[in-house]
Amino acid sequence: MRLLSSCGCGDRPRYDCRSGAEGWRTYHGTQMKSPCISICRFDGRTGWCVACARTLPECREWKKAPRPRLLAISKALPARLAKLDARGIRVVEDV
Repeated sequence: MRLLSSCGCGDRPRYDCRSGAEGWRTYHGTQMKSPCISICRFDGRTGWCVACARTLPECREWKKAPRPRLLAISKALPARLAKLDARGIRVVEDV
């Protein structure tokens, strides 16, 4: 598996891939949590983070994206995560 560069959010972030306190975005009283689990390694074949399944541009836009865009990104993630699981490269958060 070839990994692209990390966003660095587990260290000093080059950008904030989480939004606000605990990664939550608030829209008129409705909250959306970022799927980021602070692992941020990207698969060279798909361009998806092996932890949250977002692309680097999606991670970068999360903080400022409008709610419909966040919903569109969130809707795509389960299928992407399943594909990463099938390839055996998905990384899950240690509890």
